[in-house]
Amino acid sequence: MSRLVNSVKSFSNASAAAARSARQPTSFQVFRDVPELHQLRRKLVQNDRTIGFVPTMGALHEGHLSLIQEAARENTDVFVSIYVNPTQFGVNEDLSSYPRTWDGDVKKLEKLNEELGNLGAGTGRITAIFAPTSKVMYPTLPPSSEIDGHGSFVDITPLARNLEGVSHPVFFRGVATICMKKFNMTTPDRVYFGQKDV
Repeated sequence: MSRLVNSVKSFSNASAAAARSARQPTSFQVFRDVPELHQLRRKLVQNDRTIGFVPTMGALHEGHLSLIQEAARENTDVFVSIYVNPTQFGVNEDLSSYPRTWDGDVKKLEKLNEELGNLGAGTGRITAIFAPTSKVMYPTLPPSSEIDGHGSFVDITPLARNLEGVSHPVFFRGVATICMKKFNMTTPDRVYFGQKDV
């Protein structure tokens, strides 16, 4: 997987709220920044372990949990990201109304990790939650949600003008950009998306 690492700065404080949350997991580590995550990744690679990555915006539901289960069947370790990405919301779309359910998400992940542990050898477990702040994801400038706005983005054409792109013109650009960033930050062996995201 290529290692194109560089980003742009964000204007959202959503992840900061999660960082202040009182609920701390016990069966996996939470990473807010990339260097520590890279250290863990290096150790796992040195021990011939594989990483399955499940990117989410939180507000976890059964679909997310089934993706994590699939990742655990196919890998020794699972990384889950929880980050509400501001660049996939348009100018007139309400980023602040997107649900942020950190404590509930952590509780669901801990319960699932316990179930995975009970399955025994051959089943991976959740090793890391990557819950970065917007400053980590977009460190240099706040990207614009305008169609012709400033920022460095991954554009997917002509797909971005079809499907969801008709009514939400910056949606695919925001999703493609954040996926590229997360892939380079987590360097997984496999990535798991739900049917809605494919």
